[in-house]
Amino acid sequence: WQFILNDYVEISKNLSPIDPSEPFPTQTMLIDYVRVFQKGAGTQPPETPVPATGTKWAKHDAAGDRKWSALASSADGSKLAAAAWGGTIHTSQDGGATWTEQPKSEVRNWVSIASSADGSKLAALYDWGGYIMTSQDGGATWHKHAMSGTINWMSIASSADGSKLVAVAKDHTIYTSRDGGATWTEQPKSGSRKWRAVTSSADGNKLAAVVEDGGIYTSSNGGVTWTERAQAGNRTWTSIASSPDGTKLVATAAGGYIYTSADGGVTWTERSVDGRHNWTAATISADGNTLAATAGGGGYIYVSTDGGATWIAQTSPGVPNWSALASSADGSKLIAAAYGGMIYTTTPPVDDRTLAAAEAAVARAEASKSPADIAAAQARIAAVKDARKQAALQARLNAITSAPSTPTPKQPTQPNQPTNSTTIPQPHGGAVSLATAGKPCSHIASAEPATAPAQYQGRVLRNSVRFTITCAGQTAHTGYTTHVALTLSKHYRDPSRLTVLKLAKGGSVIEDITGRINFGTNPSGTRTTIAYDVTDGGFGDEDGTANGTILDPIAIYEDTSHTGSTSNSSRPSGLLANTGDSLLPTALGAIALGGGGVWMLRRRRS
Repeated sequence: WQFILNDYVEISKNLSPIDPSEPFPTQTMLIDYVRVFQKGAGTQPPETPVPATGTKWAKHDAAGDRKWSALASSADGSKLAAAAWGGTIHTSQDGGATWTEQPKSEVRNWVSIASSADGSKLAALYDWGGYIMTSQDGGATWHKHAMSGTINWMSIASSADGSKLVAVAKDHTIYTSRDGGATWTEQPKSGSRKWRAVTSSADGNKLAAVVEDGGIYTSSNGGVTWTERAQAGNRTWTSIASSPDGTKLVATAAGGYIYTSADGGVTWTERSVDGRHNWTAATISADGNTLAATAGGGGYIYVSTDGGATWIAQTSPGVPNWSALASSADGSKLIAAAYGGMIYTTTPPVDDRTLAAAEAAVARAEASKSPADIAAAQARIAAVKDARKQAALQARLNAITSAPSTPTPKQPTQPNQPTNSTTIPQPHGGAVSLATAGKPCSHIASAEPATAPAQYQGRVLRNSVRFTITCAGQTAHTGYTTHVALTLSKHYRDPSRLTVLKLAKGGSVIEDITGRINFGTNPSGTRTTIAYDVTDGGFGDEDGTANGTILDPIAIYEDTSHTGSTSNSSRPSGLLANTGDSLLPTALGAIALGGGGVWMLRRRRS
């Protein structure tokens, strides 16, 4: 007889079929006992095919069959890093299609790895290491940062720009760095605990960490002080991941469930998915809607696109011993690895919600032909990344606006109808077009140029807007999210030279939000478009209060240091912005070293 610990059991050789009179082992724990014989022997029933669900995944043989233990991803999902227990670190520059072994990382029992948003800065931990390892060139070379003694490291996380790091270990306090890993500070107020995993917001200030057979703790000041979140309960926590703003969290427990929080860890909701699993890792997208989690030891990868309310098993990659998971910032690109197996990536993306939303908006506009629905559809079309699909949707919308109108009886004027589009003249010429879409609220109450510095870090101001969104003409609501699309005053053939900044009321810069932006072009190819979501009381709202009003001042700057202005090109972009050094959303907080076989190894020596 053998007992099952991680939802799977290996065959034992030289066993005969069971004698019905042989006694069953005494069961003293919540463990299942089985005896495994040769497949197909005796009267074993035929296997029942599992219905295919979820998206398609690609297995990447180039990385090899290894004891993968940790993964990291850049914000756009193109630059990946994978670490193996008893091996080296491997990197990919093409979203996992090809892989390069980085021998200078050295053969070690790697347990965790983190990446900056642009993928250039990496930080990694190995088992019982006396060093923390960092790379400034995407993994080609590595630097050792000596720590006091050998430490039972468990997890590391990074800010978007790679300057702020946080590392946790068992039976130690938490360590933080504010200079990319060059120097480290113990944070005594975190307490010496069996820390299991840690995650970070994009700015590195909001942290969250879990304790094995303990609780969840959060920090809002970069790790100096910590608060236990008692509502989460004490569990065998295995991983935790954070949205870039630190407000939305997802955590997993071995032999338990998935838990989500929408208020920075104050309260938690249990997500049972399809039962208990030995969850090993989890990720969360920038908007908190797309979540993913791996069930180690014979379970599936599960994906949710509604913030954790419902989950879909990803049957395409099967049920190897999943140990690690990473995601692009928008959640569309996932990468998973198996301990003693291969690396897999999603193909195509998990869920093109942007395209689906645009198609639905166009359908509404075609049915109603109302100016409000047409403006809402235009905003959604601007966010579509696929140029061909964007053009097809635009053609459908153009057909509505160019079709001859059918005379209809004059209707009484409806007061307080929401305004969903407007034009904002710019002080130095040209104009920016603003369109909004979303329920329950998307009314543009005011729009004007924003006060902004003429230059920022060598970049030149091109456009600025300051607009207010309310619920006028709609049902009053708080905490809502509105989709915003801006058509800039001209076209830029290289949007990677553009930087989008969030401004304060007086014009000072609050943060770089380029990573939140989807760049595109208008249908004629003459103007660049940017699209993003703003939330009342959340991202993009200047006062940070869920009061029914969103105030969002932003400015767009261009880097002209190399080739001058990049305008007047007819080539559409349709691509995400180059992440550069901006504080953009990152998936590295969503990368958590999991368990599976790794968990069993560590449990035996802890």
